[in-house]
Amino acid sequence: TTEIYTLSLHDALPIFALKDLTGGEPLTVSLNDPQIRDECENGFLWQKMKLWTKQGSLMGCSYSVRKSEPLEVEYDGGIIRGHAYSILDVREFKHLRFLKIRNPWGKKEWTGPWADFGPEWEHLREEHPDAPDWMVNYRCDNDGTFWMLFEDFCRYYNMIYVCIHFPTSWATESIKGRWNAASNSGGCPDKKNDWWINPCYKISVQTRTQIFICAKSTQTPRTGW
Repeated sequence: TTEIYTLSLHDALPIFALKDLTGGEPLTVSLNDPQIRDECENGFLWQKMKLWTKQGSLMGCSYSVRKSEPLEVEYDGGIIRGHAYSILDVREFKHLRFLKIRNPWGKKEWTGPWADFGPEWEHLREEHPDAPDWMVNYRCDNDGTFWMLFEDFCRYYNMIYVCIHFPTSWATESIKGRWNAASNSGGCPDKKNDWWINPCYKISVQTRTQIFICAKSTQTPRTGW
């Protein structure tokens, strides 16, 4: 006999729920960041999303709102602000870059270009006779799942959540440390005079490579959903 116990779950960043469920490393990307906006324009963010998908990393997105703003309200394009979506896939066809997104409600979909039942799908074979199978075989439905262009995605969402699953070819190194109020607690970066007191680690590499750095605490309680 199997007994299943559940906790009361509360709204929080989905990335921490994904981390607890899978053991992956969390990464939050703000599309409001000027550097990320540049990456939207030059295509670097798109390349990273393709890589995350290839690695099997889990992704989600949302239009995050301030605490004073209402949650889960529908705005332009049918996108619900203050509400998390799943990113199921990323695909390319010629110059078009697509994301397959799902509203966990199973309804309330994107209503802009390439929305379900839109003219782009209705006239797909006439406009794109060489369309790949994933486009030809797609069936529009009111199920919360839809495709949208990357350019529209960057316009209508402002947060990406990634739970990264690193390939086995990556090396992992863990270093234990702590902040001590009496000796090495320099505070936040805005405290210029004391910032250098914080624990410091030097990393040396011999060739061009990618590095992912994550600081985490085993003592901090979290709530997820």
